[in-house]
Amino acid sequence: MNHKTQRIYEFGPCRLDIADRLLWRNGVVVPLQPKVFDLLLVLIERHGRLVEKEELMKAVWPDTFVEEANIASIISILRKTLGDNGQQFIETAPKRGYRFVAEVQEVGSNGLSQTAHSPITVEEKKESDEVANARQKRAPWRKAAIAAGVALLCVAAWVYFGPDRKAERAAPASIKSIAVLPFKPLNHSQDDEYLGIGLADAVITRLSGAGKIIVRSTGSVSKYTASIQDPLVAGREQQVDTVLDASLWRSGEKVRVTARLLRVRDGMPLWTWQCEETCTDVFTVQTLISEQVAGALMPQLTGAERARLTKHYTEDREANQLYLLGRYFWSKRIEEAVKKSIVYYNQAIEKDPNYALAFAGLADSYIILGVYSDLAPKDIFPKANAAAMKALKVDDDLAEAHASLAEINADYYWDWMTAEREFKRAIELDPNYATAHQWYSEYLSPMGRFDEAITEMQRAQELEPLSLITSTAMGLVFYRARQNNRAIEQWRKTLEIDPNFWVTHFYLGLAYVQERRYEAAISEFHKAKTLSGDDSNVIALLGYAYGVAGNRSEAQKILDKLILAPKQQYTSPFSIAEIYIGLREKDRAFEWLEKAYEDRTWLLRILKVEPIFDPVRSDPRFTDLLRRIGLAP
Repeated sequence: MNHKTQRIYEFGPCRLDIADRLLWRNGVVVPLQPKVFDLLLVLIERHGRLVEKEELMKAVWPDTFVEEANIASIISILRKTLGDNGQQFIETAPKRGYRFVAEVQEVGSNGLSQTAHSPITVEEKKESDEVANARQKRAPWRKAAIAAGVALLCVAAWVYFGPDRKAERAAPASIKSIAVLPFKPLNHSQDDEYLGIGLADAVITRLSGAGKIIVRSTGSVSKYTASIQDPLVAGREQQVDTVLDASLWRSGEKVRVTARLLRVRDGMPLWTWQCEETCTDVFTVQTLISEQVAGALMPQLTGAERARLTKHYTEDREANQLYLLGRYFWSKRIEEAVKKSIVYYNQAIEKDPNYALAFAGLADSYIILGVYSDLAPKDIFPKANAAAMKALKVDDDLAEAHASLAEINADYYWDWMTAEREFKRAIELDPNYATAHQWYSEYLSPMGRFDEAITEMQRAQELEPLSLITSTAMGLVFYRARQNNRAIEQWRKTLEIDPNFWVTHFYLGLAYVQERRYEAAISEFHKAKTLSGDDSNVIALLGYAYGVAGNRSEAQKILDKLILAPKQQYTSPFSIAEIYIGLREKDRAFEWLEKAYEDRTWLLRILKVEPIFDPVRSDPRFTDLLRRIGLAP
């Protein structure tokens, strides 16, 4: 809605300034969210007349499909703002709409007030007269109650929004970032943790899609599940301007949510919301919170951007619940949990075969298993590719699916052109998707495009400053660019955040090997081995470090253990080749590199820049392998 006139409406103790979009009550400004203001204006302009719900939706959301629950929520906010508990201002016509029943005066250009009139039909006039007669019978006591209630509200408003606080109110333009914390369960039933993270993830996805402000990812905020967690502490840790703190209560299928948007620097609430009636539809909760937070922080959204906020990726309630379970287990990034996420994503897809988000989640889960588990690439990546392609067939504007497809093409198919195109498309669709920037950087680095890789990883770090994997990946770019000192410094900083993050110890060991600090390297690999639960890639590089350090017996023990591993446990041929490099047995190394090529091992993508392979880089067999992968002419 766009009202540029100088009109001012007066009703009761309030004045509504159209030009400046302000509500004054007894001379004090009362903040209103954009859509709340718009709906109030529609009712006032049609005061005394019943405004049907459909008319309200068309007037307030002209370019967006919304549900009736949006109107009910805003009406609730308005009534609280106006002190309209007894419907002195806004009257409800059940199943039809609403009527603004208070007397309204319009202030003219001469500064004098006159009664404002709105067109009204004969039927509406008759209905309005009947309502007025009924209201007149209870007028004496009602007027007294109104006066007392308004007085109390005005005192409260003066205390909270008075002159000494005016400078403390944040303009939307000053808000650049938000962290949506996991919704905190109030009754602690068995499945509430997954629902709390799932609802937060749904809101994060919607707000990120708008592309106007930085939204911390689900992975960044998933650790804030404790009910005693201070949201402002979490906001400061996440280095954001605002934090969405919400609680939920559930009984069976019914959910009630209370949410507040806090400014981190001073704890000032910028917005609060409560599901007034018990909600039976989690879609409504997701949509309403996303839209209202966006209205508070991003008031200038286009119709298309608002459509993304209210978009439902499925209409099947059970499919949505299964998807939330999948996201919950996926966010743990542990092999067994990721395998559970695959089960739930598949169940969600069975309920709704066109659930694009579930297919994208399934693709990401397979990618993680392909990289971090002891599973053969041929058993994982084709499944990931099929899921990503299906997601894009359903919804080609899904940034997550484009990023997943790009990663699959880089890891398994070695289709570098397609990978780069898909990375760029994902970033175009969602510039704030940190994972897309991280993965794109990890694509650029093996290509030898280190300056571009550093720029992309720095962008990922800006979006996710506390992400352990992003911080570790930043060091990896430095390491492969032969900047070992910067890499080591970066990884030490990462371990200050979490000294038990095994991936960082793993790569720190690599840098120490290249610096010929073998004891330190072996120590780091042992830490990574313990913390990872004996990851085979870590064990292999421990063997490599022993070999380079001249301890052939220990290197050979590890080599024998990996080669003779049970058949049901996959050991990457690439890892075996690394140990043979450390033992300076080139021919055996190339035998296993050929097996890695046949298996399409994802680590072959780093072959061009990985320092481990410097001893065989001049061998024609190495150049031929690079050519077949597409990394050399």
